[in-house]
Amino acid sequence: MNQIVANYLFEQESCLIVPSKPKRKWMDDTVDKFAYRCLPMSIVNQASWDVLCPATVKAKWNGGNSLPDMTIEYPNGTNFQFAKSEFGYGVLTFHTDFVITTENSDCVYCKGPANFHKKNIQPLEGIIETFWLPFTFTMNWKFEEPGEVIFEKDEIMFSFFPVDLNYIESFDIIKRPMRLDPTLSTKYETYSSSRTEHIQTGSTDGENWQKYYMKGVCPHSNKKNKLHKSKVNVSKIE
Repeated sequence: MNQIVANYLFEQESCLIVPSKPKRKWMDDTVDKFAYRCLPMSIVNQASWDVLCPATVKAKWNGGNSLPDMTIEYPNGTNFQFAKSEFGYGVLTFHTDFVITTENSDCVYCKGPANFHKKNIQPLEGIIETFWLPFTFTMNWKFEEPGEVIFEKDEIMFSFFPVDLNYIESFDIIKRPMRLDPTLSTKYETYSSSRTEHIQTGSTDGENWQKYYMKGVCPHSNKKNKLHKSKVNVSKIE
């Protein structure tokens, strides 16, 4: 069993870790929740763990590049002041109260919550070599323009999932004309014709959609791929 260990620094845990959820408010608000038809988006929404804000924090940036150009407040108070201005240039830095450790060459990819957009501030992504790191790391967000942002208590501070850089480096990217793979060409043409016909009939609303990817099947066989996933079950925190 592969493991990611969150080694908390204090008896009182502040930054809680929870499995990422598939739901997004903006996706719920689309007509008939149309956005959830995009299975790749629903999958990536839940293929990680979320670190939650331990308290409400308000950050204001005046547009300057120095550290004092950002002010940080905790409206409801907190013993763990996890938000800082450490780099300037409108960068808001979050600290955690745990050290993440992994095994072998497993790293942790940290980012903002998938398919989630926060007004006037964007997450800065990073990959941390947690297989050797004996100290904490930070998560950073950058203001887009001067103004104020609020992260509410229990709002997602950042998400993370494991990645192996050696595995990524093991891949070669090859380009070739599709005609060199007749089997793939035939499968693609079967799908393309089916999709074109489906669109021309105007049956793309409500339940009248093909669901090939959702079901994990291709029109040339209608046989479900045995490795296909329509949801991801990441482990709960023990």
